[in-house]
Amino acid sequence: MVLVFVANLELVQVVNALGYHFKLTLTRKHKVNNMSQDHSQSFNEHDFFSKIRKVIGKVPFIKEVVVLYFCLIDNQTPFLVKAAIISALGYFIFPLDVIPDFTPVIGYTDDAGVIAGVTGSLAMHIKPEHHRQAEEWLLINR
Repeated sequence: MVLVFVANLELVQVVNALGYHFKLTLTRKHKVNNMSQDHSQSFNEHDFFSKIRKVIGKVPFIKEVVVLYFCLIDNQTPFLVKAAIISALGYFIFPLDVIPDFTPVIGYTDDAGVIAGVTGSLAMHIKPEHHRQAEEWLLINR
């Protein structure tokens, strides 16, 4: 698996607290390789948008997920912020997390907590533009 972001020791501790375990390769290309097997899928746009399309209307926090995506692709978003976003979106995409997504009623509660935590922690980096882009994307893709 390859996730694209810069990491430091504090970030690794936060990410490990979320259940991810990484071997880090710190380069200017921002690679993190070899996620542990229990979270072996990577964040990529195809999987992300495929999951979003499956859960639109079923998951109440879908707008926040899409807002995080637009924050992620913003060139002005700092690398460490992108790292936290990629971790949260990767967790959202992966179906076998703390509470598997296919579990009726409560399957997305852990995902909601991760998304809410990252959104709240990074609120100063989430711009009105990201919200506008997310709303437009959701209108077009409902």
